[in-house]
Amino acid sequence: MPHKKPHKRVGVADLGTNTFHLVVREFWNEKEWVTLAKDRQFVHLGETGVGEIGPAAFDRGIHALKDFAYALKSFRARDYKIIGTAALRRAKNRDEFVKAAKEASGLDIEIISGDKEGSYIYQGVRQSLDIENRCVLVMDIGGGSVEFIIGRGRDILWVESLPLGSSLTYNRFHRSEPISPKEQQEYRNYINQQLAGFYKEAAGHQIDCLIGASGSYDTLVEIECGQAQRPVRYPSNQLDLQKLLHQTKSLASMNLEERMEVPGMSQKRAALMVVATILIEEVIHKLDIKEVYQSEFALKEGVLLQLYKKAFSRDLQGK
Repeated sequence: MPHKKPHKRVGVADLGTNTFHLVVREFWNEKEWVTLAKDRQFVHLGETGVGEIGPAAFDRGIHALKDFAYALKSFRARDYKIIGTAALRRAKNRDEFVKAAKEASGLDIEIISGDKEGSYIYQGVRQSLDIENRCVLVMDIGGGSVEFIIGRGRDILWVESLPLGSSLTYNRFHRSEPISPKEQQEYRNYINQQLAGFYKEAAGHQIDCLIGASGSYDTLVEIECGQAQRPVRYPSNQLDLQKLLHQTKSLASMNLEERMEVPGMSQKRAALMVVATILIEEVIHKLDIKEVYQSEFALKEGVLLQLYKKAFSRDLQGK
């Protein structure tokens, strides 16, 4: 921890389809900071589909936000954002949830567009990997959507959010245990239909690596390390491409109980890892990707940096 007077304390809550995350950080400058608090709660807003938040998930979400409000107050985070993504963008009862959250916790939820989500994700990834001279594809697999961002250095060249989230596709295509060949083919056809415009755009760029930012990629790193005893690095890791592709086929051949026994497997993500890895595999093959990285940083880190910069600018102006 730097031995200097703390400068700014900021917080962010990322309200995802599967998981609600909270992070509170203290910044000295853009590159020097310490994490004061982290919380992760598996709320599963999309357990009954992304069209509506079910009663049980509704209650879990409100309870999580009450916990988050307490943490933000306890750590005196003056500047913070509560960000709603795919599940809240689509849920027909989202206004009821936002209102109930405000009444119960005092927190205002900002529901952002897929493009805005992609921008935050990219700014987070740039903090974990040096991509200044590379054209990269950033892919964030959420529960309700997947953000695809093509960028070079500071510049976002293209961004799109598509309904390929792991909860969404699991409920629709992974109906058997293990997933059947017919279900796999239906799912792959759906992926390529959804990604037709993306593939056309990607052909116009010389993408030289894929950077994954999500719990699915985190789990892939843990599986690889669990089997090979390779140390997990922070805040990014390079994945062994051939092992990743082999893992896709291996996971697809297992039922849920078998997947849960895989060393390094997240028990909360075991059900969703088949659809997630099939999607990754399709993108790797279609774009002839040669390098794959996992970034610990994504939306939350992009928002935190923006909040710090905003607070710093405000103080410079004496506001």
